[in-house]
Order: sequence, then C-alpha cells, then structure tokens
Amino acid sequence: MVGAGEGLADRPLTALELAAQVRAREVSPAELVEATVRRAETENARLNFLVTDCYLQALETARGPLPDGPFAGVPMLVKDLTETAGLRTTFSSRAFAGYVPAADAAIVRRMKEAGFVVIGKSNTPELPPHPPRPPATSSIPRCPATSRPG
Repeated sequence: MVGAGEGLADRPLTALELAAQVRAREVSPAELVEATVRRAETENARLNFLVTDCYLQALETARGPLPDGPFAGVPMLVKDLTETAGLRTTFSSRAFAGYVPAADAAIVRRMKEAGFVVIGKSNTPELPPHPPRPPATSSIPRCPATSRPG
C-alpha cells in the first residue's frame, strides 16, 4: 500500500487506488508526489528507509507529460539494489557510494513506462543476502525490516 499523505485518504491507498484518483482527476500527479514527499520526509527520520531522494526531479516528472500507463502519476521508491538512471545507486555499500548509473535497469524502465514517478531509493541490506543494517551513507544506527527475494 502506498501512503499518500494528508488530505487524500483516511487510510493508505494502494497504487491502483491512487492511479484511479489520478485518472478521475481527483488529484493531480504533482499533488500526489508533493503529499508523498511530505510523508516520506516525516517518516524517514524515524524509519530510515530512504537512501537517496530525487524529490525535485519527481515533481518535474509529475508536472510534465506522463506515459499513458496504468499507474500514471503514482509515486514510488526503487530498492537501492536496482540501477536507476541519473540517481545514486549504492547497493547499500560504501564501495558504491558514488555510483550513478547512466541507464535504468529493465524493471525501472518498465515501471516508468507504466507511469510510476520515482521519488527515491529505499534501503536494503548491503549486497544481499546479508542481514539488514543501516545504509552505509546513513548516520542513523537502525533500519527497517527489508524484503528479500525467494
């Protein structure tokens, strides 16, 4: 479920519900990104889930023409294991602290084609399948539970 933020719902909404609101023009993609960014900024201090943000880029994307995909205008995070063009991808490792890929991984490209708007990179264990720990670029000594494939 995606937590869109204040004024959009009494509960977190799914990506499908948010996409339906955008299609129905109940909320604009820019409003949705702004609300999601506010929520991320508030919760990240407590949860330490964000490794890298790209809020300004996300807002520009949301204001511009979006692909006509099923999730047009819906904000999302990409795991920091997945290369995202122009956005620092550290794999939660100091060895990759300055790595910025030139191209999107296929999954990111497909998500963008579906209309998702990337707002940042989410925390992950360092070079999985190791146990979760704070990202190498963080000074906060804790991290949220993380998902693992399989």
